[in-house]
Amino acid sequence: MPWHVLLSKYKNGIWSHTKFCTMNGIMMEEEANLVLFKYVHLYTFGTLE
Repeated sequence: MPWHVLLSKYKNGIWSHTKFCTMNGIMMEEEANLVLFKYVHLYTFGTLE
């Protein structure tokens, strides 16, 4: 599976999760963006460093 397809699947999953969390007041938008960035970075570079 091409990395960009994999990435879009993860982004969609994370986005659904963060929308759910935000609706429940658990996660603020800044945190959601940070989580998304971390996942994008992880799947792009294979590390969170």
